[in-house]
Amino acid sequence: MKLLTAVALTVLLLAAPGGPRPDSCSCSDAADTNSICIDGDSEDGIAPALKMSVTLELRHGSNRQLSDELTRITGKRIAVSPSKPDEAINLDVKEAPLWDVLETLSQSRAVLIEGEDFLKLQALRRSLLAGEKVCVSINNAPLEMVVNELSGLSGKSLHITSGNTKAPVTLSSKGITLEKILSSLSAQTGAQIEAR
Repeated sequence: MKLLTAVALTVLLLAAPGGPRPDSCSCSDAADTNSICIDGDSEDGIAPALKMSVTLELRHGSNRQLSDELTRITGKRIAVSPSKPDEAINLDVKEAPLWDVLETLSQSRAVLIEGEDFLKLQALRRSLLAGEKVCVSINNAPLEMVVNELSGLSGKSLHITSGNTKAPVTLSSKGITLEKILSSLSAQTGAQIEAR
């Protein structure tokens, strides 16, 4: 009976969700490192949403109302923290990229998208555009998903012009530029990726 109980507990512990899988997406222990993590087992990240157009009108609204509206429009959890208690928000945005809206809001208040501090995303974009090295961890993700993420994070218009868009890619580096990431993806898959 004790053996059966021990086996059952072991099976439950191994099957239970919990800590990171050995192959989970990880770059560094340093919290301030510019890093890109893309895991093929997860759903699309936040990057494609950053390029979507937003239309929103808010008169004498609260930070909570603004957060709820942005979440509803984008399908991503967006939290805007007040810069001053009970400050009313007036916002009139028509067909503006979500990135631009969040950038404007982040000048006077804290902005989180899916729990990620928008200021970190801004720093990552600056590094990618400046050709600086970043940390990247891509785990068995379809090429199309990876290119969409990189496009949203960098703000560059990246397109797969030939090759298998569903080809799985894996890449891990603690210091690599966007240009090298793209050439590594092309080398792995034989696909051509263009920045426009």
